[in-house]
Amino acid sequence: MELHIATTQKFSGTVMVPSSKSHSVRALLLAAVATGTSTLKNVLHSDDTEAAIDVCRALGAKVMLGADNKLSGGFDVTVESSGVPFVKVIEKIFTRNSGITTRFVLPLLGLRKSADMPMTLDCGEQMKARPMQELIDALRSFGLTIKDTNGTCPLTISGILKSGNVTLDGTTSQYLSALLMSLPLIPGQSVITVSNLNERPYVDMTLRWLDKLGVHYSRQEKEGNDVFIVSGKHTYSAFTAEIPGDFSSASYPIAAGVLLPGEISIKGLDFSDAQGDKRLIEILQSMGADILKNESELVVRGGKKVRGQIIDCNAIPDLVPT
Repeated sequence: MELHIATTQKFSGTVMVPSSKSHSVRALLLAAVATGTSTLKNVLHSDDTEAAIDVCRALGAKVMLGADNKLSGGFDVTVESSGVPFVKVIEKIFTRNSGITTRFVLPLLGLRKSADMPMTLDCGEQMKARPMQELIDALRSFGLTIKDTNGTCPLTISGILKSGNVTLDGTTSQYLSALLMSLPLIPGQSVITVSNLNERPYVDMTLRWLDKLGVHYSRQEKEGNDVFIVSGKHTYSAFTAEIPGDFSSASYPIAAGVLLPGEISIKGLDFSDAQGDKRLIEILQSMGADILKNESELVVRGGKKVRGQIIDCNAIPDLVPT
């Protein structure tokens, strides 16, 4: 294969941003635990969302794929579920190399009707190199029996998820989000104390989904830790949601638009969304970039001289490559 790359002197046009992977996976798994038929619009086409769809079906939900959105590249999905406890779960679930899907589904496996029967959660080789031990230990304190291989998949899981208290390291936000999505579905109140909480915008994203589903929780700070108190006995009802554009994906044309002369219009972004990567706009503006934001689009006028600065990416790790 030969790859020919031509230099570009000007960058102009209109870009429709792909939908958010983080929102897509959350929406799919929450629809699988909700009772009724949920309609998800503009779900992202990606390996992670395909893994999440596989998991929804493995949990017993009926998933129907609709038409593609030719502009954004997303597609519509209908998820029909009888809610929890899951009555029909296959004995072995494979989550490919999707870290978000693997971590988010793990506590949901404690919501099976036949939870006393061991089942297996496995993943791809790349995902096996990523840590899981913190979440595994937390779920053991919530009643699950988990046999692991050096803190990663394959995992053998049995037991019913129960309410309780846990202290969690927040270096990755996905452990916390996984618990926040599952604990409201069980009886009793649970308390999660998180130290060193990183990636806060992703936690805010999860909490917005809980708000949409009517979950009662509180969030407070205590002795430098973040404490989440989650009420139980919730039943998630089916919902309709449109997946917003992904600011991580949008960061590349935004940056290109700043560097090169020309004007680009970027559509499909929701500036009220919880995605932390929308902060890129403020960062580039503070560096001297000409970026105009309005309700329906982002307009970038490039070619202006920008200045470097020190940027704290603790909350926005996906922006580091950009």
